[in-house]
Amino acid sequence: MDVRTIASHPEEWTGKCVAVDGYWQLRALFAQRRDARSSYSMSNTAVRDRRIGIYGSDRLLAAAPRSPAAYTAVGIVGQCEQLWAEAVMVMGYCHYTGGPYLAVAEMKAR
Repeated sequence: MDVRTIASHPEEWTGKCVAVDGYWQLRALFAQRRDARSSYSMSNTAVRDRRIGIYGSDRLLAAAPRSPAAYTAVGIVGQCEQLWAEAVMVMGYCHYTGGPYLAVAEMKAR
């Protein structure tokens, strides 16, 4: 599926295992390469409906490309707002923004 499918209706996908095509950069997956290249792309509200956060192992996060690259991410969808409800502070993607994220089990370059 596409990043926009999850970003536009995260409540329909929360808790489900999905495979999502997008452009991976740092701690987010974007619908388009240009979205990832926008200023403050991980927190920019202009691309909120075209971005989902990425959570994974330290090894996975260390392998994140610094420039946007086409990947398929496989994992379980969650929402930052659910993490905030039970935590004093949330690290990673949800520290800066709200919305959907993917707890990644696997990343495949396309």
